[in-house]
Amino acid sequence: MFGCQYRNVDYGTGVYPECIGHPLAKYESVEEIEANYTWPTVDWFDYSEIPEYVQGKDEYVLSGGGWEPFLRYKYLRGEEQAFMDLILNPDIVEYCMEKLFNFYYEYTYRILDKAGGKILISSSSEDLGSQTGLLYSPEHIRKYFFPYHKKMIDLMHQAGAYVQWHTDGAVRKIIPDLIGLGVDILDPIQWRCPGMEREGLKRDFGDKLIFHGGVDNQYTLPFGSVEEVRQEVIDNINILGKDGGYILGPCHNIQSVGPAENVVAMYETAYEYGWL
Repeated sequence: MFGCQYRNVDYGTGVYPECIGHPLAKYESVEEIEANYTWPTVDWFDYSEIPEYVQGKDEYVLSGGGWEPFLRYKYLRGEEQAFMDLILNPDIVEYCMEKLFNFYYEYTYRILDKAGGKILISSSSEDLGSQTGLLYSPEHIRKYFFPYHKKMIDLMHQAGAYVQWHTDGAVRKIIPDLIGLGVDILDPIQWRCPGMEREGLKRDFGDKLIFHGGVDNQYTLPFGSVEEVRQEVIDNINILGKDGGYILGPCHNIQSVGPAENVVAMYETAYEYGWL
């Protein structure tokens, strides 16, 4: 809807849609963007069927609304340019993030409003971590990302929804900020990354956050044995789930390279321990 172009790319472990056309990549100023690009409007969408859709589903966890703004910014500008913009073109970043926020805030408001309190989880997210540390400086995160997220999170809470934040990687350094924003659920807990050790997360943040995910999909699910999967599920329940506050699941998309037996073992073990 933002004019981006996508292509399905097969990485050998699964097919992912990747953005290959970035409509704002060629512009060098806010003035150029304003003169040549038409931003989408929430009025392009029909919300009228949402009340009917959520009726009769009280036994399910319904999720709706949400955003991941800088990911969308990357699609608009291109991955490399988006990172450079934080230093070289902060005015473009601020302009586009304001546009994205205004769109997604009203978009999410209309969804939550039409759902009439039936939405349990909404997502205000941003991938902040790599395998070893943060993708951005804490200063850039706090300046360009978090002020908008705080407004979105407040909206979601006002509608009675819990807020889930998705971020991969090693993000321990910024977790206190996420808690300060009002995040309720942290997903997906890549505990093999430095600083993301389960015991430390549970000790330091377990009274403030619900942890979601935690079953490793870089080694255990695709390459581990059934017994290793079973043991990791048990460990996650005993560590992350001690005294509650844990939703078991894989720590990212399950890859096609892994055996189905491991996926089955993950859920069967969870059932055995009474967690599903």
